[in-house]
Amino acid sequence: MNQFKNLDIRIAKNLIGDIDYVDNDFIVLDDLSKFKIPNDSPIRLGAFTISLCLNGHITTDINMIRYDVQPGDMVITLPKDIIEHKDVSSDIRGIFFIVSQRFIEEAFPKIGEILPIFLYIQKYPKIELTANQCFNIQQFYDFFIQRLKDQSVYRDKMISSILQALIYYISGLLINSDKREKKERKEELLSKFIQLIIKHYKENRTLDFYAEKLFISTKYMSDIIKKTSGLTAHDWIDRYTILEAKILLRSTNKTIQEISNELNFPNHSFFSKFFKHHMGMTPKAYRQS
Repeated sequence: MNQFKNLDIRIAKNLIGDIDYVDNDFIVLDDLSKFKIPNDSPIRLGAFTISLCLNGHITTDINMIRYDVQPGDMVITLPKDIIEHKDVSSDIRGIFFIVSQRFIEEAFPKIGEILPIFLYIQKYPKIELTANQCFNIQQFYDFFIQRLKDQSVYRDKMISSILQALIYYISGLLINSDKREKKERKEELLSKFIQLIIKHYKENRTLDFYAEKLFISTKYMSDIIKKTSGLTAHDWIDRYTILEAKILLRSTNKTIQEISNELNFPNHSFFSKFFKHHMGMTPKAYRQS
């Protein structure tokens, strides 16, 4: 994950424009409406994000799973997550933090303290908060903004400490929550299958491979995934591969041949046919659109 150590400020500015605070480790927004990911355009920010919806709603896909975000919902994403907005209301309002992996590692040298939280977030990126919990997070934000105006030589240390305290507070909410979602076995299987795709889709896209990793038969895996999600196991693998291809085409200068190689396609032609079959246009046309 070394490529995610620092924030890509260029990408952030292109998406946001008017940033309230930015340095090499974090970005803060007081208005979610400023965070403009075009609908149906997947992106990987390469950082941790914490967002709190205070008004309006967002329908978003995180690693291909859809979430309807309403006021009072907090959403946390991890550096490798793929985010794709499907619908954003015009009255969306909220608080938004982007935090680099480097900051997390330096702020929490004993990463084992918060590792269970990251594993939890991987399964449940959306958390419903009480009114009091939302108020407390807003207080963290307000105190953060106040310290930005501070001329003290310790300003940066204070800002870092506030973010560190915020993450500890959120960790406490998750640890102490009595309302953690309980997934049925079928939903848990789908979740594990998707996590395996994210980890292994480049090296192997065969169903037998994933069934073996899940310690079940290929037929049983295929049946459960189809019944649970309405999509076939192959559909999920292809969807994630397409998401990755779209990100590489739009956010890098790599040639189509290089992208084809990176995604482990046998050749450029095969990749182009695969992409056109799913997107209705060639990789070149998509990049230029």
